[in-house]
Amino acid sequence: MSIHLMNQAWRTSLPTGSKFVLVAICDTANDDGVCWPSVATISARTSMGERTVQRHLEDLEKAGIVTRTFRRGRSTNYLVDESKFPYKTPAKLAPPSECHPREDGTPAKLAPTPANGDVAPPPNSTVTPAKLAPRTTNNLKENHQGTGAPSENAAVVSETPKASAQGARLPADWVLSRTLGIWAAAEQPTWTPEHIRKVAAAFKDHWIAQPGIKGRKTDWDATWRNWVRKEGPMAGAVSRSPDAVAGAWWESDAGITAKGEELQVPRQKDEPTPQYLVRVARAAGRGPWIDHILKAAQRVSPEWQRKVVAHLGDELLPADWYAS
Repeated sequence: MSIHLMNQAWRTSLPTGSKFVLVAICDTANDDGVCWPSVATISARTSMGERTVQRHLEDLEKAGIVTRTFRRGRSTNYLVDESKFPYKTPAKLAPPSECHPREDGTPAKLAPTPANGDVAPPPNSTVTPAKLAPRTTNNLKENHQGTGAPSENAAVVSETPKASAQGARLPADWVLSRTLGIWAAAEQPTWTPEHIRKVAAAFKDHWIAQPGIKGRKTDWDATWRNWVRKEGPMAGAVSRSPDAVAGAWWESDAGITAKGEELQVPRQKDEPTPQYLVRVARAAGRGPWIDHILKAAQRVSPEWQRKVVAHLGDELLPADWYAS
């Protein structure tokens, strides 16, 4: 746990929901800002629903505060960038006003006297007080009903430029982002990646061909989410959990859990998937999962790589492996 990162996260000017999610991530991060808590763990620590946590994670990633590296299953790496933390500007940093020396017994004479005919200056109208007030409970992003959009001074901004009040048309070069694709897969468990691509193509063709005001929207991300909800399950498909990913057992959270039960290696409470995988792999012995774990550890950090190598032991390392 990085106490420094967590303390800095508490000092940010982020809205309540996003701040709690950031604090929960920093609570499990190491000194390099790297961690891998599951969404379920963050949800339990913040008392938020998993979908709410996902929305806050998207906003933090758009602002550059958190970078996520997705893997199969729920093994997601997080990298926290402290330099992107937004803070409030304290009032004490404002330049001090000029003060006049005071003479004992004559405070009234020290007040500046305007010249004859001078009138009181008009109030400064160049600054709107409402814009200077700190945001507290506003959402970081516009909700599904089209309300709650952040002000222009919001700490986290959308990756798509804000449309006018009349909305904007879908760009001709629009492509489905990875974030929206992952959201669709979680919302519709029966959809395959190929089906998601087909739905996205139909979505694009429909809205580009839509004439007039009907083809203009103020939030295309929300329009996509509503489109996915109305589509419903894929015909003839069997519902599957997000963990039911085809492939080798070490490449999915469900496979790792099943292998751990087979080898009688129980998962500890709130144990991150990468850490659990190392323990299961050690019990499984030599195999392709060892190379998979070592390559993944190299991408995380040198510190995590050293811990993985030490836990596996020399007998499980490849013959051409030389620890740095």
